[in-house]
Amino acid sequence: MAGSSIGSITYLPVDSSIPTLSGAMLVVLSLLFAVVAYRVLRTRSGNGPLASIVAFGIVALGASSGIYYTQNVQAAASGLTLIIQQGGTVNVPAPGLTYVQNLTSHIQRITNIYVNPNYTTIYPGSSPECAIGLEVPPNTYCYIDFELNPE
Repeated sequence: MAGSSIGSITYLPVDSSIPTLSGAMLVVLSLLFAVVAYRVLRTRSGNGPLASIVAFGIVALGASSGIYYTQNVQAAASGLTLIIQQGGTVNVPAPGLTYVQNLTSHIQRITNIYVNPNYTTIYPGSSPECAIGLEVPPNTYCYIDFELNPE
């Protein structure tokens, strides 16, 4: 442990990932579904206006589900970054609320949190809380708060 460090966080990449659809892919799938619904409804007699309304509704719903409207923004006193793809350790240089950001392209799992005996961790009041076993996806944060032990 470095002399000025009050703690450290050790992390490793998660072995396997679960594929998911991106927002853009959801829009593409909604457009495809809208075209199919439009063609099916148009082939039936008298359903022309209904086909257009259903197609528009499907496109609107699919597009809105693929757009990220809000972002959770939380202030923090200082920040640490996970930058090594194969895992590593980041030292916590000072007490207080700290965010830990995963800047790798892989999900990283926190495997150990070391706390200098003169300090303790408390609930940070922001979530998710950095804890052993927490998986931090790329470009996301977790929070930890190191404080001096009350004597």
